[in-house]
Amino acid sequence: QARSGAGRVWSRFRGNPVVDTRLSGNWDAGAVRAPTALLDEGGYRMWYAGAGPREQIGLAFSEDGILWHALNDRPVLSSGAAGAWDGEGVSEPVVLRAPDGYRMYYAGFDGQRWRIGLATSEDGISWTKRAAPVLQGDAAAFDAGGARSPFVHYDGHRYRMWYSATDGIAATPRIGLAYSLDGIQWH
Repeated sequence: QARSGAGRVWSRFRGNPVVDTRLSGNWDAGAVRAPTALLDEGGYRMWYAGAGPREQIGLAFSEDGILWHALNDRPVLSSGAAGAWDGEGVSEPVVLRAPDGYRMYYAGFDGQRWRIGLATSEDGISWTKRAAPVLQGDAAAFDAGGARSPFVHYDGHRYRMWYSATDGIAATPRIGLAYSLDGIQWH
């Protein structure tokens, strides 16, 4: 059990796990992790990272937030082409509902370094990736080694992104904060 900030006691749900790995050979047979869920149009949607040969992002639906059904047997967001900034895997999605559809911020890996990318969708199922990452770290800053694990909040005026990063020397992760007016250019 754990206590929330309001002094309430949290208990584990007896029906765990609510989303599990699937049969051997499926794209998410190795592991499922890093979920982000939204209450959306008559139920819940959960985007999650699934591991097979590479990490990719899938989608599950639920009417009650307890019983989940994965969409198809394919991920909704796959790793990029060989040699791309996200060619070795995509993971850690965070999805926002925007006036023009959905925005997914995610971590992409090229085999050496993590960066944060953006994909957009009208329906939350078919996604279009931006060609370049939106946040990759600054060579002279605490995040020179790369950035991952985004959490994004939009307050109606600007976006805030909290993310995990390393300096490329010590492997100690740190938490950073970036701001954006359009969700694409981050400072």
